Amino acid sequence: MCEKSESEELSESFVEDVSPRRGFLKFLGLFSGIVAMLPASIAQAKKIALPLAKIKALAEVGGQKLLKVKGKEILFVRDSETSVSSLNPICTHKKCQVAFKPETGLLFCKCHKSAYDIKKGTVLDGPAPRPLQIYPTTLKNGKIIVDLPST
Repeated sequence: MCEKSESEELSESFVEDVSPRRGFLKFLGLFSGIVAMLPASIAQAKKIALPLAKIKALAEVGGQKLLKVKGKEILFVRDSETSVSSLNPICTHKKCQVAFKPETGLLFCKCHKSAYDIKKGTVLDGPAPRPLQIYPTTLKNGKIIVDLPST
């Protein structure tokens, strides 16, 4: 019969203890890598609250106002009684400014007639190659709350 020496028992015990730690460290390394790869804009989004009462153009449905917020030009559109949309107002085709047409409920570029969906920014018509950047926006307690990615 062969008995294990104390050093062999310690070695086996040590290997068993290290293995879960090694798995945890691998998980931690993988998780850190994933977090590091996330776009900086997601990690550093900023919520900005604007008082609706001070932006008179947005008092009624169909109103729109171009504002500079934290260095970004943003087009705000009162698209319903309960919501405001906000987006980058620059057409992705030739960099002209878009405007909201309340009678159609769409955004249009005056230069080459590209049309965009107000909620998603998707291109519905025209030569524009990409959608407009939409900023998540809510209307709550008389305030427009917009999530802006930091630059």
